[in-house]
Amino acid sequence: EGRDYFREFSYRTTNELKNALVSIKTFIQLFPEKYKDVNFRNDFYQVILQEVARLENISDTLGFFGGECVPNLKKCKMISLAEEAWNECIKQFPKIRKTHLRSAAPEFVFEGDERLLKRALLALLTNAAEAMQGNGLIDFSWSSETHGRLGDWLEIRIQDSGPGIDPENESRVYEPFYSTKPNG
Repeated sequence: EGRDYFREFSYRTTNELKNALVSIKTFIQLFPEKYKDVNFRNDFYQVILQEVARLENISDTLGFFGGECVPNLKKCKMISLAEEAWNECIKQFPKIRKTHLRSAAPEFVFEGDERLLKRALLALLTNAAEAMQGNGLIDFSWSSETHGRLGDWLEIRIQDSGPGIDPENESRVYEPFYSTKPNG
């Protein structure tokens, strides 16, 4: 099972790298003959930025999984984490027009690893944006409750106006590397 997992991981990672590089290579090859076309240059700029961000994300992810994952616990403000993750998402998906960022607990402070939590929030926001092809409504909210001896809980909700999960795929949602996206 470990070998199958590694094979699948290698296959998916290689495909992600190749997909980004093909876009960059194609635009670079066309650049000499189309550099005078303003629309082409604008498209070129956007595609290169998007694909370089994709490569950076792959590199960050590989580095993240390759290193030790020891949480660096400190006081975190939910509003700061949410705003930072939101701003990163908007950089990747500038065509998202209708957006919400709200809270019933704006000053919620807790102990956690800021880097890991921001990464998790950004992954959820990115998934929502991708589900809508980068255009639609994302509702990002959170609230807190006190549960007796268990203390304060934070509930985070990220909802999008995308098509949702097809019922036939629901059972596979938590499988490693399972995706219905064309590029995984």
